[in-house]
Amino acid sequence: MEVKINDGGNSGVYFRTTRKPGFMDGYEAQVDSTHRDPIRTGSLYGFCHVYRQLVKPDTWFTYEIEVADSVWRGREMTRIRVTVDGVELYEYMDFDKTYPAGHFAFQQHDPGSKVQIRKVEVMPLEDPVK
Repeated sequence: MEVKINDGGNSGVYFRTTRKPGFMDGYEAQVDSTHRDPIRTGSLYGFCHVYRQLVKPDTWFTYEIEVADSVWRGREMTRIRVTVDGVELYEYMDFDKTYPAGHFAFQQHDPGSKVQIRKVEVMPLEDPVK
C-alpha cells in the first residue's frame, strides 16, 4: 500500500485482526513519523519497534507487510516481513503464532491524526511448506 501521515499523526495497519470497533486485536504495523508516541513507522506494535523516523510527515511511502505461517527449524511460527520504501527492515518470527487468520483494518488513532491510504494490494503467497 501507499500511505501518508500528517505531522503529529498516528495510525496503523492491522492484519489478522478481529472484526470489531475500537482498538483491534491483531498485529499492527505502525504509521507514525512525529507523534508523541516514539514507536515509529515500520514497527510491529508490541513485538518489534523502530524508533527512528524513516519517512517524513506528509510524504507518500510504500508499506509492504508479508505474513505467512511457516516452519523454521522444526518449529511452527508466523513470519512477518516489513518493508518501507523498498528497504526490508526485518523479518519477525512469532513462535507463539499470536494471531490466526483474520481481517485487515486501518486505524485513525485520534482526532489530530490524518492518514491517507491508497493503492492497497493483497496478494496470496505460495505455501512455503510445499
